[in-house]
Amino acid sequence: MSDGALSWDMAVRGHSSNGSADPRNVAWSDSPSTSDAREAIGQTGSSAPSSNAIPWWARVLPASALALLVAWQVLALAHALQLLARGPSWALAALCARGMIYALFLCLPIAAILTQPSALARDDRLAVKIIAVTATFLLAALGLWAPQGALLVHPSMAVSLVALWVSVAGAVLAVTSAWTLGGSFSIHPEARELVTSGPYRVVRHPIYLAEVLIIVGLAVVNPRAVTILGAVSVIGLQVVRIFAEEGLHRSVEPAYRSYAARTRFRLLPGVW
Repeated sequence: MSDGALSWDMAVRGHSSNGSADPRNVAWSDSPSTSDAREAIGQTGSSAPSSNAIPWWARVLPASALALLVAWQVLALAHALQLLARGPSWALAALCARGMIYALFLCLPIAAILTQPSALARDDRLAVKIIAVTATFLLAALGLWAPQGALLVHPSMAVSLVALWVSVAGAVLAVTSAWTLGGSFSIHPEARELVTSGPYRVVRHPIYLAEVLIIVGLAVVNPRAVTILGAVSVIGLQVVRIFAEEGLHRSVEPAYRSYAARTRFRLLPGVW
């Protein structure tokens, strides 16, 4: 929730210009034997050499923040459903579909955070943690508090509809990837069990790919300065986050190198 969500409510309010919303994040991992991984932890400077037990507040705070986003999505969805009932349109149908799917996606990491086992290793660098949290919540913060300004361009209805349904596809990919990831979800880089099935066979970071689809759709249908700058910033932060995650996994997960060799692309199939 990777991933920030730019005011879905703003998208509904700006329905006449097809304004939209969403995103988030995620992390995954690998599993050699636990003893091998813990031995490797002491050899890497980026992960915590001390106890990796998760304090209760480190579970409750991120889960609560994500729960607030779920509530926000549900309220915006209720408003969009009312608009859809009054005047059906494909744009509103796409907004409602994305809202429902995205709210479901946000529930999956909440469940993972509250129930997952302790990490084998984690990256405790403050800068990395700040980047991860910022990438997760920046768009939501901009949607809530930043002045939106005027549209820079006015996309056609056809372009807007395509972009909206691309964002729906991104939400579906986010749910599929989060379900596959299960308890290996984390907001900042942590190593648990390596997940290589489902979307993780195609790219190493499918939840980040889902976020790219969602926020590109957002930027196309709602091309305001704050939206575009927020989208570019989040994508850039996610790239930094990808390198931090992969550095941690390569240092403590013997099987990760073979996985990376098999699954060549980090984010965009056929590109990178």
